[in-house]
Amino acid sequence: MRIFELIKTVTLWVLVLTSIYLTYLIWTYQPEYRILESSENFIESAQIGEERPLSSFLIPSKVVIHEDEEKLWLSPMEKAYETLMEAIREIEIDQLISTYTRPPSPENKYQGIELVFSQKLDSGWLDRLIDMNDYELPLETVDRIILYINENSVSSDVIIRFISLEEERMYQANTNLSKEQLKSLYNYHEENMLTTVKAVDLGQVRESAFRNVRYFPNELFSMVGYTYLSESSIDPESFKQVLFGDPEFVKHYFQGNDEIYIDGSRFMSVEENKNILKYNHPTNDRPLTTPEGHVVTDSIDFINSHAGWTGEYQLDSWNHLYMYDQNDHVQFRMSVKGVPVLASNINREQYFTVSLTRTGNQITEYIRPLNQLVERENEPIPLNFTLFSYDRIMELIDESDTIALEAIEDIRIGFYMNKSPSVITFEPAWFVKDRGSWKRIARVSEGGIIGLE
Repeated sequence: MRIFELIKTVTLWVLVLTSIYLTYLIWTYQPEYRILESSENFIESAQIGEERPLSSFLIPSKVVIHEDEEKLWLSPMEKAYETLMEAIREIEIDQLISTYTRPPSPENKYQGIELVFSQKLDSGWLDRLIDMNDYELPLETVDRIILYINENSVSSDVIIRFISLEEERMYQANTNLSKEQLKSLYNYHEENMLTTVKAVDLGQVRESAFRNVRYFPNELFSMVGYTYLSESSIDPESFKQVLFGDPEFVKHYFQGNDEIYIDGSRFMSVEENKNILKYNHPTNDRPLTTPEGHVVTDSIDFINSHAGWTGEYQLDSWNHLYMYDQNDHVQFRMSVKGVPVLASNINREQYFTVSLTRTGNQITEYIRPLNQLVERENEPIPLNFTLFSYDRIMELIDESDTIALEAIEDIRIGFYMNKSPSVITFEPAWFVKDRGSWKRIARVSEGGIIGLE
């Protein structure tokens, strides 16, 4: 028995001492980290481009100055719209109320500024544009914002009005602006940045007090185009480093003229001679969740996560379904000096748009160009163009056998991108939207016959 007790005692002591020793090893353990090699072997996301806030995309497609009967379009060149929006962000509002007086109409006359947005704004974004003073706007979206002088007001010189054409509702509020301050927002612009325009009803398919008023130059006018002598291409390896969970496990191979990157759950292809990148990250089989954020803000955050903005882009279109089993989409469009690129000689939008798809809370598709414009000293080269008035364009369309007036969804002025291996030219032109696509109105003879490109 004594021998058995002795063995138990010795065994217990061995266990206790072993435990103390292991505890000591755990407390004093320091892993031997591998010394990293030169950082030149690693690609930082900041090297792709830059990050941009939501507010930088809340830019109107058109700014119209109202001087009673006269209406003037302010050219977006040289970031005039951005400068205006920076000043508007300083405005404070008070006494937000619903109103039904003077809905949008070509006949309206007032002194002020009208901001026209080609794509509606979510009302939750307005605090990025204006100091809303804790007011919540009871609208889902906003298409127009108007600042005008109210001669009859005793509490505020300048009124701001928020308009939703889709909901056919308006709200207005007092502002802290004086008449002189409002006029100073646009009076400093040079005359060559202002073009006389006419108000036109566009896309009015039913009787409504809220009319889709658009503004077009009613005289010959000049616009500047640009020629870039060079462009740079973004290395797809930069995106491999930031779009895949573990780049070391990504397989890379060629399929015809395309490059393929895949890790089992994510897929990335580089197409069109390294001009276009397509990224897919399908959702897995687990139940999808209802989206928490807005598709636009989620998409901007996704691109910001790898500093992916390479050049000027505008918010072009979006749909936000608030459904867990549907896809949301958003598209950003390249712009040059504030003017959007609407078409090109290469019949693929992916050369000048960035598109994203979201399923649930996950970005599942990302398509973008890999080329970016290079601005060196004395570039780009400016070119002067003269464009027809809106009335003349409509006359030519009416005379044309190639354009059906009833098929036109929208009409706009933008840039046509002419891309060659060594030169990229952006020419201003009139465009029509036909079956969801923008097409340039082009003259094909001096007799006035025109067609679409």
